[in-house]
Amino acid sequence: MPSRRAPAPDSPFYPIVGWLFAIGIIAALIQALIGAPTSTVTADCNPAYPDFCIASPPPDLDCRDVAPHTRFTVLPPDPHHFDQDDNGIGCER
Repeated sequence: MPSRRAPAPDSPFYPIVGWLFAIGIIAALIQALIGAPTSTVTADCNPAYPDFCIASPPPDLDCRDVAPHTRFTVLPPDPHHFDQDDNGIGCER
């Protein structure tokens, strides 16, 4: 399999590749500086709590275990029972 090489400096594509590389570096720096979130959904995050990552049980968690988060979205089936009154908002008390 032939290796990929960057365009030669005398190639008409050389400036384009340089600019694309620079734009990629600048975008990565901006993302790092502003703390742009990466994907927060992983295999350990329970989809019943889409606002931030809460792991599936066990262990069973209480509101004090997820502090300072309060009044967050809860979708069924709510395995940790954060939404006591079934209105879709967890840890609201």
